[in-house]
Amino acid sequence: MGTLDEPLLHYAFSKGIADWVERHNRYSTDEAVHAPEAEGQSIDWSALFRGDAQAQRRALKDLSYRLPCRPLLRFFYVYLWRMGVLDGQPGFDYAVLLSFYEYLIGLKRRERTRGEEGRDQDGGKETSA
Repeated sequence: MGTLDEPLLHYAFSKGIADWVERHNRYSTDEAVHAPEAEGQSIDWSALFRGDAQAQRRALKDLSYRLPCRPLLRFFYVYLWRMGVLDGQPGFDYAVLLSFYEYLIGLKRRERTRGEEGRDQDGGKETSA
């Protein structure tokens, strides 16, 4: 591991919105798979307030899985708290995209839960609709 001498310039939309949506569709699937693992663990409250940046981020993410209305909270966080409102239309669009990403995670988590419940009820065999 090393350090960078210059700031890393990251252009999330350099390949366009379609690429961003495609990537975040994959990311939301991964999050939906791994979210139940985080929910089973307790929140590290000390890391949330006194840990290094990475530990704080992990603890905040673990906490966020337990919050209701996560997409709406993410929108307000990005658009108001992080001042996306000052960026005009691009700031609004970005806040909406991130809240949509959170919504996808929730949908995929519920889909996985329903799929597991369906397999449990019929002895491990999936039913066709």
